[in-house]
Amino acid sequence: MESGSVSSIDQALPTSGDEKDKFTVYSTAVHKVVFMINVVVLGLLLHLVRQQSSVLKTHKPT
Repeated sequence: MESGSVSSIDQALPTSGDEKDKFTVYSTAVHKVVFMINVVVLGLLLHLVRQQSSVLKTHKPT
């Protein structure tokens, strides 16, 4: 393969008119899903920390 043929492949693909709008909608949806997953993970971690701290309070050695 010649080095000149590689640069001819490296060109921008043609885009349709509404492709940018679709990408924006898709990107927004992906960000919402990632945000919701983060909220759930943080909620579970906080729940586990609170549960662990309450277990430690009730089982303190006297």
